[in-house]
Amino acid sequence: RSEMGVKEYKIGSNKTVEKYHAYSTEENKRTTTDDVAWCASFVCYCLEMAGLKSTNSKSARSYEKYGKATDKPVFGDIVVFWRGSPSAGTGHVGFFAGFDSDGNIKVLSGNQNDEVNISVYSKARLLGFRTY
Repeated sequence: RSEMGVKEYKIGSNKTVEKYHAYSTEENKRTTTDDVAWCASFVCYCLEMAGLKSTNSKSARSYEKYGKATDKPVFGDIVVFWRGSPSAGTGHVGFFAGFDSDGNIKVLSGNQNDEVNISVYSKARLLGFRTY
């Protein structure tokens, strides 16, 4: 939650987002600019700052097999969605933050409207919840 409000810059690149990207490489050293999709990099950063292993990948779908599957998510569990189509290989990843009144999923993550915030995603796009 302490990262909420971090945003991409319209001109230049936000060094905080670049720091997230460093954690989505095996060496945790290479950065990239904030115009590269960064939801998975944000999740990598958060997990590693908490002392947990990450996938060290910029791919949101790299979290489809992370930890253990759960159908009873709790705040902070990982949630993975497809983007484009379920078979496209693209997606979005973040931390479970609850359900709205329609059963859609609240997600705390990065690169949601170019910032770290809590946004709502359709339950129809859900690939799964993962716990560690």
